[in-house]
Amino acid sequence: MIGWSDVYKVVAATVPLYFALFLGYGSVRWWRIFTREQCDAVNRLVAFFALPFFTFELHIELPSAFEGSVLIMSKSGTGMAMFSMGLFMAQQEKVLACGPSFAALGLVLKFALGPAAMAIGSIAVGLRGDVLRLAIIQAALPQSITSFIFAKEYGLHADVLSTAVIFGMLVSLPLLVGFYIVLEFIR
Repeated sequence: MIGWSDVYKVVAATVPLYFALFLGYGSVRWWRIFTREQCDAVNRLVAFFALPFFTFELHIELPSAFEGSVLIMSKSGTGMAMFSMGLFMAQQEKVLACGPSFAALGLVLKFALGPAAMAIGSIAVGLRGDVLRLAIIQAALPQSITSFIFAKEYGLHADVLSTAVIFGMLVSLPLLVGFYIVLEFIR
């Protein structure tokens, strides 16, 4: 069962990401530190340098002196991606770029219909027990930060994905804990 220490670990890992998002948003919207061109340069830096080199784990044996620095670089790449998303959101007229009704529809599709479709498909192919529970919970995981970065770079509805990532991460923790509790009782 999930304990309060597990929930604390998730919250402790998520809060720094939202702090980076807030700094990115504030540096454009309130403090006017960055211009639009500078924001585009930061997004390119994140898309082509930070994410490929810092966030992916290399499964090779490194000397112990390097392990800590690789972990720090990995965490900084994710933080830079959230900072870039904050810069992008500050350039938009509205925080919910796609509107509240489409945002709510997207959340329902992601967190209700997605796991339901996964459950139906998994049961149809014969998954049972813990594997079925894991598949349903994975279907309810929030949208990846990386999908926003690449959508921004290639001009593919980054406004919608920024809304999905930010609000999906906020909504996902209580929903995933709820899914876990409900699935524990269904044997």
